[in-house]
Amino acid sequence: MKGELDKVEVSNIATFEIDNINTNILQLKLDFGVSVPEIVAKGEKYSLDGNLGELLPVYGEGSFK
Repeated sequence: MKGELDKVEVSNIATFEIDNINTNILQLKLDFGVSVPEIVAKGEKYSLDGNLGELLPVYGEGSFK
């Protein structure tokens, strides 16, 4: 897939939630899962052309909010 984005602003990334935490003190290991409930992106222009999973054609261009 090929694409271009121009003047993109992404917000709400800092609103993450920690889903789970697993620690192993003996191995000095920490595993955790993080999710972001909502990411907002807006920009001046996008352009896409290609296939998603080699099954679904994806294409278009324009502004996005």
